[in-house]
Amino acid sequence: MAFSSVQFLFVFLPLALAVAVFEGEFAGAVFGAVCPRRLRNVVLGAFSLLFFAWAGLKGAAILVLLAGINWLGGLSLGRLAHKRPLLTALVLLDLAVLGVFKYAGFAAETVNAFAPGLVPVLAPALPLGISFYVFTATVRMLRQGAPPPEKSPFRFAVFLAFFGHGPSGPIVRYGQQAPQLDPCGQARCVSADRFCYGIKRLVLGLAKKAIIADQLALIYAKVAAVPAATLPAPILVLGYTAYMMQLYFDFSGYSDMAIGIGEFFGITLPENFDYPYLACSVGEYWRRG
Repeated sequence: MAFSSVQFLFVFLPLALAVAVFEGEFAGAVFGAVCPRRLRNVVLGAFSLLFFAWAGLKGAAILVLLAGINWLGGLSLGRLAHKRPLLTALVLLDLAVLGVFKYAGFAAETVNAFAPGLVPVLAPALPLGISFYVFTATVRMLRQGAPPPEKSPFRFAVFLAFFGHGPSGPIVRYGQQAPQLDPCGQARCVSADRFCYGIKRLVLGLAKKAIIADQLALIYAKVAAVPAATLPAPILVLGYTAYMMQLYFDFSGYSDMAIGIGEFFGITLPENFDYPYLACSVGEYWRRG
């Protein structure tokens, strides 16, 4: 479910916002005004799981399994004197799951190119956002001990799988997100100004995606549909420039929408798209993008 889709913009997001507002009012009536948002992480975690389940129940099940293993693993690491064996096992498990879904088919085809039929080709459907939540969990594990282990499964679920950054990142660091994981903390408060800023970023990102990126994709598709040898050089340059700019505005638009959605729920996501085409080196390009 893309952020620019009708289902997300007119069904999922309004429903999530409506339930979040009701939850705030309900929790305020039950628990009192001191902490009117106590159920916030439960609600946000549930909607994040629904978001991934919308794309496929198998992907949602894998997310729940990895989230549970990494949460329990983090608690266990906090109690062990010798962390390295368990830490290594957890990181290898996360990367193995990612490897099976992303690279098992490619590896099998490569082997079969030299020895046909030697290994079966596995090509399971890639679960939504698996690269980003696996890398987020891995980075969290590698930094275990810098922040204390997360004791709440709901806080950990929001950190790992919040639907605002789950599909395509950014990869967030626990130390940066920890203050915002407290459902009653000051950092989680959503003021009118903050909500309006979220709308601004969402609309800006949607415009980049729907008005610019999708139209550039049409230009590239028309150029790519014709054999390159039959096209004049200016048309080829136009087509591949359109492709390059389509990728740029697609990712830039997504980043804006993700930040805007985060602001709706009191979560500030880091800026992760800083004019990468202005970079002077490959390393700077990856830092900017």
